[in-house]
Amino acid sequence: MFKLRKQKNIMNIIHIWRKNNTMKHPCMDHSKNDKNKHSYYHNDIEYIEDHFRLLDMMIERKQRKDFEGEEFLLEKEDKNFARLINQKWNEIARKRKQSLDQKKSFALDKFVEKYQLQDMEKKIVLFLLYRYFSSDQEDSTGRSILESITVSRLEMMRSRHYLMETGCLRKNQIISCDEIGEDKSILDAEFEIPEEIISVLLGEAPLLSCKEKKNEEEKTYKNYINLYFTLLQQMEQKSQISSLFRSERMSPLSDFFSSLENSTEVSRIQHNMKKTLTSIEEFGPHKENFPIEQVAKEYQLSNEEKLVLLILLEESLGLSESIGGCEGKKILAILSNSENEMIAKRCILYKEGKLRQNHLIETEKTWGGQNILDSEYFLSEKMIRRLLGDLTEGNHLLEDECFEYPDEGQILLTLAPRFSFGDVIISQEKKKMIEIALSQQIHHKLIFETWGLGKKIPYGNALTMLFSGAPGTGKTMMAEAIANRLGKKLLIANYAQIQNMYVGETEKRIVAAFKQAKEQDGVLLWDEADAMFYSREMASHSWEFRDVNLILQELEKFAGVVILTTNRNVVLDRALERRISLKVHFDMPDAKEREQIWKNLIPQEAPLAENMDFTYLAEKYEISGGIIKNAILYAARYAAYSEAGKIYLQDLIKGVEMQTENSWTNTAKIGFGK
Repeated sequence: MFKLRKQKNIMNIIHIWRKNNTMKHPCMDHSKNDKNKHSYYHNDIEYIEDHFRLLDMMIERKQRKDFEGEEFLLEKEDKNFARLINQKWNEIARKRKQSLDQKKSFALDKFVEKYQLQDMEKKIVLFLLYRYFSSDQEDSTGRSILESITVSRLEMMRSRHYLMETGCLRKNQIISCDEIGEDKSILDAEFEIPEEIISVLLGEAPLLSCKEKKNEEEKTYKNYINLYFTLLQQMEQKSQISSLFRSERMSPLSDFFSSLENSTEVSRIQHNMKKTLTSIEEFGPHKENFPIEQVAKEYQLSNEEKLVLLILLEESLGLSESIGGCEGKKILAILSNSENEMIAKRCILYKEGKLRQNHLIETEKTWGGQNILDSEYFLSEKMIRRLLGDLTEGNHLLEDECFEYPDEGQILLTLAPRFSFGDVIISQEKKKMIEIALSQQIHHKLIFETWGLGKKIPYGNALTMLFSGAPGTGKTMMAEAIANRLGKKLLIANYAQIQNMYVGETEKRIVAAFKQAKEQDGVLLWDEADAMFYSREMASHSWEFRDVNLILQELEKFAGVVILTTNRNVVLDRALERRISLKVHFDMPDAKEREQIWKNLIPQEAPLAENMDFTYLAEKYEISGGIIKNAILYAARYAAYSEAGKIYLQDLIKGVEMQTENSWTNTAKIGFGK
């Protein structure tokens, strides 16, 4: 009896405390008497405020249940709460009807109608708006939301799907929540309502300014590409974490905690990837006309093949956070979730695959039999321009590709020459030496027929020149200038194209290269000549002897122009030495020459900023013409991509630093002989 009396006294104290301390929402004033208020709502604020009063009652009911337990459900007071809540709903409905009779309309109603929200979805939106204006520190978790606006555990379970990612609220970005990992329930996630939606609900902004309309306006190709770049960075982060964890050898205890930590991080990244993919999918039919999608459709690329193009495009624009280039191993690691997947996806980089067969991607020149995972991959300038689409439209700086890729059975790569002698920045003395050598071809009839040298030298009268020097110093550019001077095309042969692992195949290709050069009457350029024109004294296999012998024989029979280029110091075969008409070493350009290269490579149409200082660039950066060209192309791409409309000095500097900071090339002077 004493215990029961004590409980009743406690309940009376609680009841008195609640009566004097009823929770008041900042947007409402309980001191006002409803009877003295107008019978309709004058504006959106009054309409929302009445809904907040209703939420106050629902939240107080929940707090009572939490404090007093299940016994509260049996009490008469709970029935009174339910009756008051129902009365408030009816009052809101009545005043709303009277407001409509007064030709009033409310942003909340328009919003609900536009998105066809159900009653529970409307309550969720109102609850989050209520929390936004609350001065207390109550959370807005999924659990707190549903417990406050439902009356039973069964109703709460039935309403859970309204908070899911596939629900109307999140799908239309009316509400958002924090990251949900594998170890976190949706009921534990914090939810919020964006500022744009709040402004719409309060009548401060028109309905068109909500998130959906904003996204519709932002469905541009630039934003589409940026979303893919974000996705690739997330995929790379996930790959790095997985790779690091697999490579670590730890004790069982540290392994457990590391596994837990990595699992959480991977879950976070996967959640972000899912959100990014959702944003990409929201472009819908807009994306069909985007360049990347047109390329994918034209060549029937898989999603992984399309991602390879985007990986290389990101690298080309200098937007990748990683360094070290795009090796096949890195590309497949980004695309794969395991080693088995990497093995299965190797075919994407095969020579006979869609990407390489159609020249959508290019690979560095490699020695025979090199693993495709160790090769570097890149996009040609032509492909970069195509994938950027309208981002580079009208930009005259980006050069046209002049390559004609060989058909099946063709060995040589054909290049229409683009440069003249005036474009090549080397000493006048070396230019004159080359021009004198060319007179053998220009005046071939005079020398070999009129003057009779053809009778005395019936064979071995090919004009063979050897160009050596560091990459980017102008060797290939001079070869183009020579072809231009002679009015011929440049036919390029390289070791990777000629060499073959099968017995007899390399020899067949050597013969075919000289045959095609003769038939097409072009200037034959042997790139990376050091890989094939080495001394027979250094050969260690019988087939190496045969290759050099065959090359010497073909040179004897060839009557055209042959140019050998190399980046390295090599020992040539003595018989080949005798057949070389001219050796030219291309030095790194000095400051004066570098300034001239900067100016020559940028056309007048290029939109240069006013602060351009080529003297500063030439004096500060001791680089080759090839690096200067790549830096200019980067700055042009970035100007087009960022829609800046100008090429700034800092963009050129960024282009130079990208080339030099990640370069593994030895910049020491190199060449043939002493």
